[in-house]
Amino acid sequence: MNAPMKATNDMDEPLLKNPFSLDQFFARFGLAIEVEWVRDKRNELNELLSECSKAPGGLELICRLIKDFEMSKSEDFVASGTAIAHTVCNTWNLKAENTVIVALNRSNYSDSSEAFLWHLKPRFEEMNENWSVINFVNSMGAFASEHSKVSDRVVSAAPNVVFVDEFSGTGGTIKRQIGWAKSNTTNPFQPYLCLHASMSVAQSLFEPEFVDFYSHLTLGRGISD
Repeated sequence: MNAPMKATNDMDEPLLKNPFSLDQFFARFGLAIEVEWVRDKRNELNELLSECSKAPGGLELICRLIKDFEMSKSEDFVASGTAIAHTVCNTWNLKAENTVIVALNRSNYSDSSEAFLWHLKPRFEEMNENWSVINFVNSMGAFASEHSKVSDRVVSAAPNVVFVDEFSGTGGTIKRQIGWAKSNTTNPFQPYLCLHASMSVAQSLFEPEFVDFYSHLTLGRGISD
């Protein structure tokens, strides 16, 4: 004889394995409205908010950090590249015949600063001021080697050097890189700096190191505030 079937009531089962509070619901709803990129990360967001809710103030802190998070898309890099080209050519009044633009990459491997440099080239060419491939140097090592030669080539003789990168956090790495460039080149130069984005704390280190600097985006310190 078969055992009698146990009656079940669907209402006895929770709708969610990990139900969340009203505060967590409004946090999720608010983030989905304000922050576009989290909409495709629903499961990851639920897990993160549930975990952070365990600590006092954790939910409010993580929501603030997510809202402060800056995501740059391809069109944002086009905008920053155009702004950088305008700053170099029109605000600083630097010319193609006396300026080189150098990626802040000291390694022998591909680096995001090289990708940013490549992205900047067409923005400068759009300025119609004779900018060409000879004005762009893809590594600090190549720059140091060329800028120590006796030559009338722009990469060797240019008195103005614009260093570029897509991001700086504390500013410490860039400060060390510029110190290295000054110590490893023979011909004098005036250093400038252009960034897609940087943390506000880093910018205080740039002022004594460069003639001028430009950061398209300035970000707050986030969790250390």
